Amino acid sequence: MVCSSFDNFLTAIDRFGFRVADSRDHLKSVNVAHSIFTQKFRASCAVYARTLELPAFGHGENHALLQVCDIISSALIDPIATLVCCTGQVANVHVPPGAAHLRQRFAAVPKDLPQRCGMSRVE
Repeated sequence: MVCSSFDNFLTAIDRFGFRVADSRDHLKSVNVAHSIFTQKFRASCAVYARTLELPAFGHGENHALLQVCDIISSALIDPIATLVCCTGQVANVHVPPGAAHLRQRFAAVPKDLPQRCGMSRVE
């Protein structure tokens, strides 16, 4: 589902891309990568045409790229999105008024960043 959604997104914006996935279980990552490989390169009706490569899995507690993505999401994207979507609907600490400054300063930046699709758990 994640791969199809991402490939549809890439088709809609006429771009190519790849996925970086957080993983904590090597065996599940191998199974997922094999499954995506067989779907992408099957003889009839190949899928994920806009996806350049199989997902890259970040293993370990010190995967720098995933940490950078987490920081950008936590420090910029989530506060800006919460401000935009929840102002007037929710009045608590989770709607940070200081995010207005972040939105003004960095609103154009996330448009150029890779797309991230998070799922709580995929079995």
